[in-house]
Amino acid sequence: DFGQIAAANALSDVYAMGATLFELLTSRLSAEGTNTVEVVVQIAKGEIRRHPAVLRADVPAWLDAIVAKARSAVERAGSLAQT
Repeated sequence: DFGQIAAANALSDVYAMGATLFELLTSRLSAEGTNTVEVVVQIAKGEIRRHPAVLRADVPAWLDAIVAKARSAVERAGSLAQT
């Protein structure tokens, strides 16, 4: 449920890494909205779809894939389950 705040864990660490890499590569925020609540809802629902390579053509495909996977809630959970 969106109204609840969960403790930070490995999944949130992976998201933070992906968001930071996205911002370093593109000089843009990982998620954008008109207010903080809108941004948090986008992140919680996994509605962030932009890839760094869309904004910067020189980002290698392998790095683009890592950043996209780290920012995707579904793929983050799957990745950690495999390790």
